[in-house]
Amino acid sequence: MKKLVFLLSLFLVTQTLVAQNPIVQFALTSTSINENVGSFIITATIQNPNANATSVDVNLVGGGTATSGVDFGYGPVTITFPAGSSASQSIGVNIQDDAFLESNETFTLQLAFPTNGATIGPNAQHTVTIIDNDAGATSTVAFNSAIEYRPENYGVFNIPVTLTGANQNNITTTVHFVASTSTATQGSDFIFTDTNITWAAGTSGTISVPLTIINDVIHEPDEFVKLQLINTTAGATIALDTFTLVIMFDDVLPTGSCSDLYFTTYIHGSGNNQAVEIYNPTSAVVDLHDYRIVKSQNANSTSAIVLKGFLQPGDFYIAANPLAASPILAQADTLSSFINFNGTDAVYLMHVADTVDAVGESFLYPGANGWAVDTGSTYHHTLLRSVYWHHGNYPWNNSGWKSYPINMFDSLGLYVPVPCSVGPPTVGFDFPIIYKFETDGTVNLPVTFSNAFAGTVNTTIHLLTTGTTATPGVDFIFSDTTLTWASGITGTVQVPFTLIDDLLHEPDEYVRL
Repeated sequence: MKKLVFLLSLFLVTQTLVAQNPIVQFALTSTSINENVGSFIITATIQNPNANATSVDVNLVGGGTATSGVDFGYGPVTITFPAGSSASQSIGVNIQDDAFLESNETFTLQLAFPTNGATIGPNAQHTVTIIDNDAGATSTVAFNSAIEYRPENYGVFNIPVTLTGANQNNITTTVHFVASTSTATQGSDFIFTDTNITWAAGTSGTISVPLTIINDVIHEPDEFVKLQLINTTAGATIALDTFTLVIMFDDVLPTGSCSDLYFTTYIHGSGNNQAVEIYNPTSAVVDLHDYRIVKSQNANSTSAIVLKGFLQPGDFYIAANPLAASPILAQADTLSSFINFNGTDAVYLMHVADTVDAVGESFLYPGANGWAVDTGSTYHHTLLRSVYWHHGNYPWNNSGWKSYPINMFDSLGLYVPVPCSVGPPTVGFDFPIIYKFETDGTVNLPVTFSNAFAGTVNTTIHLLTTGTTATPGVDFIFSDTTLTWASGITGTVQVPFTLIDDLLHEPDEYVRL
């Protein structure tokens, strides 16, 4: 009997130790109600009530789209579950019925800080969705046009965006730059900041969004920037959401000596020995992405290769066939099977949409020997530009080119033009005609050399018998004379010429040198 009483006492103690604490939570996690409901009740429940009362705070959580005091009325409250009672408790909320046409809105309540050792169950939050009950015309936001054209020197272009229809609430929309489909570059071609546009309640009309066009000095094709309308509110729809602004370039392609790239070497050799050399005569680094080599093949089709990288002032860019001889490959900056012409194909250098140099004429077959150049042609010859030639030729002509035998490669990368401000070295008489009396005896004829370069210059003054009426040895004394200027030296040399004073009565005579 004593043993039975001991076991019963142990059982009762165990039951006391495992008794559960109260659990409080919302009966539901969400409710949807109409905007015109007025007030409604949210229910909270308790499990495991005990001999003491249990209280819990009901607070408003941020992050909802409904606005307290405008869309609903609620102040934080504390609800209490009586001791030993499992009855539910009610939380009252007021809904305010406005006249605004708007999207459905939400707010959320949360249980916090329970007493009496209670815990909060899984339904700790309750979200209320207010369903709008207002009817009326839907507001519409749109760009005024789908596309506009402006020159790059336009400055600030104000892009109009218009709201039409009933605006019963503030409408916020964002104008966004769509970079993925634009060819113009933010910061270098234009300046634009993503912008929120707001129309106040009861208003509509047009708001302009500024975009600044940057006027650069780069010769380039027309470019465009796209803008897009996104994120409208208050039930507004978007009628025309994309706008394209085309920026029209206004820069003139530079012309004249040393103003743009040009070909300096053209090689059409045997087999795959083909290459072209491009020279940068300017004082600026040139972006080669704006350039391409165009080939007119068989007089009836064209193809192109876009260049890459940057070309320093006074430097070369050599494009060659990848199967060319090793002297060519050693100098090449790019290798492409595109460099495969047969001497009867025209080759062009283009800057954006403009041709700046050419060898040959597109869509014209010159014959099996190609175009004549100097003593050779574009077929099976190496062509080198004169060091005094500072620009490309377009339309094509063979001026400024010298022709050399097939498979001459050693000039690649070694082109050294004279400065743009300096012309070719010249030697000449200071005067085309001089008058002297036969009694003047020996006179000096000035001959001047200009534009010196590294190398000795020789020239010969030769007596022309054709057209000379004076007689050598009778009217004058002169022998062919060779003049020499040392390397880098210029200046004037006086060449002696002796007149013979005879006693003959005769007309004026002249000598041609």
